Amino acid sequence: MSDSELRSESRIDQTYLTMICDAFVEMEDMISDGEVGALLVGSGVEDVYSHSGRHHRLFHALEEQQGKDGGAGTIAIFLRRTGEHLKRRRGDEAVEDYRKKINAILSYAGLTLDQSLKLTDFDASKPIYSIPDAETRAESLNRAVKQRRLHPDILLSTRPEFILDRGYYRCVLEASKLLQEKLRAKTGLRIEGPAIAEHALSFSMQRPPKLALNQFQNENDHAEQFTLMCMLKGLLLTFQDEQTRVFREGWHMDFEDALDLLSLISFFHRKIDKAKSGF
Repeated sequence: MSDSELRSESRIDQTYLTMICDAFVEMEDMISDGEVGALLVGSGVEDVYSHSGRHHRLFHALEEQQGKDGGAGTIAIFLRRTGEHLKRRRGDEAVEDYRKKINAILSYAGLTLDQSLKLTDFDASKPIYSIPDAETRAESLNRAVKQRRLHPDILLSTRPEFILDRGYYRCVLEASKLLQEKLRAKTGLRIEGPAIAEHALSFSMQRPPKLALNQFQNENDHAEQFTLMCMLKGLLLTFQDEQTRVFREGWHMDFEDALDLLSLISFFHRKIDKAKSGF
């Protein structure tokens, strides 16, 4: 499947584009700003903010190009050419590290950067999990998520490859990671770990929150904002250490516990989707 054969309706959501830009910032030791600019232009992407920071520069260039194209075709070319450039300059190990980073993000969008560096739809016929009943258990969890009418982003983390021996812990862990990514996309913050809840939602008498989960006009609104900030931080701390930012190994989580926690994560997805920024 070539870049031009990528389904015309295939788009990469802003949340995942932000995550891809985060990955490129992390790869500053592998690829320079000058190389990024050359790869953008060489791929047919207008480098609209060439003097901005890498994240801002890449995000707006790729998002605006996707808008012009009506799909992710040119982004596919950029990702492929970046991989080819790394292979020539840095070797096979560098390009595999690149693919690993990018595919960890693309998988949320149902896409993958294959061995030949072409962007394709995720091939569900080639499962990467080993638990025999993972497919059946994932289907049951997906049905329950839909019956509860949870936020659609929850379905991104209830895939068979996340069904492990310890039950459903990995599904909920991945859902919590995606919630953090949405907060970063919505606020522009680069904070990692549970502390992002405070940085995004905290406020003082002199400073409004970066993200308001309500109208933020009276004491009741302020109390709700503070309470939800504490709840969100506690939720994220369940899965990640605040000091080391290492994700916890977890425990055996049964179906009911997983569904209840996914419901809480869904609640915060909806709150963040409706939140107001730029106070």
